[in-house]
Order: sequence, then C-alpha cells, then structure tokens
Amino acid sequence: MATVWMSFTPASQAAIGTEISTAEGQSSFIGLFDTVAITSTGSVASPTSNALSFQSVNMGTFTNNGTFMSSGSNSNDSCMYIDNSSSVDLFSNNGYVADVQGETRFTSFGAMPVSDTADIGAGVALVQNDDLSLSARYDLSTAPHFDAQAISLRLRKTF
Repeated sequence: MATVWMSFTPASQAAIGTEISTAEGQSSFIGLFDTVAITSTGSVASPTSNALSFQSVNMGTFTNNGTFMSSGSNSNDSCMYIDNSSSVDLFSNNGYVADVQGETRFTSFGAMPVSDTADIGAGVALVQNDDLSLSARYDLSTAPHFDAQAISLRLRKTF
C-alpha cells in the first residue's frame, strides 16, 4: 500500500512525502521534503520586509511490527534511520519606509543548524483497524546547549 501526503501551514510551510507499507506491517519511508518561506511587510515605524526560508530533505527507512494484544491495546515496535540534509537560509532584511536613501537598511542572518544531534522517540498505537489508526508519540532531540521535545497524536485513514 502506498501513501502520498502533503501538508500546508499558515506560515507558507509545505511538506510532501511518500511512504510505502507492506501487508505484513513492514514499512519503508522513502522521503520528505519540507520548505518554509515567510515574508511580511511593515509600516513606517517598523521594518519594510522580513524574510525567512528553510529547506530540508529527510530520507531513510523504518521497520514497523505492530501486534494486537488480547487486552485491547496495541503494541507497535519500530526502528528508524533518518538522514537529514538541510539548506538553511535564515535571514531578515530590514529598513524603514521613511529612509529613501537606504541608510538604515541591514540584513541579519539567523542561526545555523545544530550539529551532533541525538534523536530519541517512542510511540504507541492507541487504535488500529483495517483502514484507521490513532497513535501517540514522544520525541526528544538533544545536542550540546540544545534540547527539543515533541508530543504528537497521529490519525491516519487509508483509502
């Protein structure tokens, strides 16, 4: 079974990916491309423009062995390897409308990606039947001087 998905957010973020699953519950993650672009225009007292862009590509594979237990709960054991390649261009162009000669204009560059990051995640399938599943997941990313945590619920409908 193949699933192709795409998502959008109000901040002009788009993600597209492909996932292929076999009947035995084994899955192979093909790839994900994620891009974000934000542009805003201000007034006389604020910067005339701000811009941010970020692109990343995740490619990897994971195996998934889900089992249904007699108590009605689901156990979902998985192992995942993801290789991330990022093209980061975080910047802010600033100036003021009243400055016609551009003397107050400047560009600020954002932070670069954190290197040597460890990612740990755990999840459980809460509901699983033929074409509908609900799962919960906790993810932790840690690096020197950096920690990020995420809790997510995923509802998946297969057609």
